[in-house]
Amino acid sequence: MKLWQVRTAKPEDISFLYATFLMCIKNESEVGKSVTKTVFFNNYKLVLDSLFAYSEILIACVPEEPNTILGYLVY
Repeated sequence: MKLWQVRTAKPEDISFLYATFLMCIKNESEVGKSVTKTVFFNNYKLVLDSLFAYSEILIACVPEEPNTILGYLVY
């Protein structure tokens, strides 16, 4: 039995990607730490809009529960 599988991203995954990507950058980068939450989230979301529009996204998930996201790759 496989513990995980890889699938392409679905539209319902996108909010999870935005939330985790933005929170990581806000909390862990000098750019994120240097501005207010409002300025960061309003503006950096535009960066992710562009990134996601031109990227492929793969999702690692539990085979029996494909909506349980273990991780993802944006390339």
